[in-house]
Amino acid sequence: MRVLTILGALLLVLGGLILSGQLSRKSSETVLEVGDIKAEVEGSEAFPKWTGVLALAVGVGLVAAGARKKA
Repeated sequence: MRVLTILGALLLVLGGLILSGQLSRKSSETVLEVGDIKAEVEGSEAFPKWTGVLALAVGVGLVAAGARKKA
C-alpha cells in the first residue's frame, strides 16, 4: 500500500535527522517566581538518540510492509 511506504519514508527521514542532531525541541523552565513576576529560561534540547533509532526501525518496517502489499 502506498500510504505505508510514504509514512515509512517520512519516519526514515525523521529518524535520520534525529540521529544526526539536526532536530531539537524547545524547552522553557521557570527559575524564579515572585508574585506576578516570573523569570523563565528557554533553551533547546536534542531528542534522545533512542527515538531516532525507533523511528528508523518503524520506518523500515512500514516500507517493507508497503512493498510486500504492493507485490
